[in-house]
Amino acid sequence: MARITPHEHLRQKDISKNDFILLKTRNSFLDILEGAFVYLDQTGAQYLKDKGIKGVGRSGLKIPEL
Repeated sequence: MARITPHEHLRQKDISKNDFILLKTRNSFLDILEGAFVYLDQTGAQYLKDKGIKGVGRSGLKIPEL
């Protein structure tokens, strides 16, 4: 599995309060098994919550519960 984290992926993006974030990952292009998909980890989800975004759309199976 590959994680989307604040340090590696989110902090360098221009994310503002009330934005709706779309995360396009390799999940959209590859026929991958559940164990190999890219996902937003808990630290990434918390970072986006703290930024005050309105929502997240993404490719993949599911976002783990916080």
